[in-house]
Amino acid sequence: MFLKRDEVAIRCLLRRALGGSDAGKEALRHWESDLYFDPLESELPVDTRVKKGWEGLPFTASSYPTVEAVSLEARKMAREAKVPPSSFDAILFF
Repeated sequence: MFLKRDEVAIRCLLRRALGGSDAGKEALRHWESDLYFDPLESELPVDTRVKKGWEGLPFTASSYPTVEAVSLEARKMAREAKVPPSSFDAILFF
């Protein structure tokens, strides 16, 4: 989930690996363009730790019986707040 957001290591590796050919340069343009990769599109990987943490957040109003329910609610809330769903992962570490 963090590959697209990594502005240092992954970008450097991709440039080294793909920059030597025209097709590689085109692939880099696609990778770096928000037209192909929506900057808000980064899912929250829901496991038991995330599910348990999510249920204890003060802004979650209803019960989430499954990890799928947490995923759907995180996606909905993130879209409304204009942040990637994966940003909730950082909140749940605290």
